[in-house]
Amino acid sequence: VPGQPAGTPTAVSVQGFTYSQPDVARLLARLATLPSLARVTLTTSQSEAIAGKPVVRFTIMADLNQTGGAS
Repeated sequence: VPGQPAGTPTAVSVQGFTYSQPDVARLLARLATLPSLARVTLTTSQSEAIAGKPVVRFTIMADLNQTGGAS
């Protein structure tokens, strides 16, 4: 699409675990509201078990917004 950056964001990587896919979705939505982040994207999300407990491992990528300021 013209005018839109191509590829996956690369400036910020958030990796972690949580208990459910809806938890991942909530974090993704909250990160997307931060003015300092752009193109917040879920790149991986996988169910697995740690010590017998079901968890979701995820990676979220984003770019940093150019917010201006002094040059």
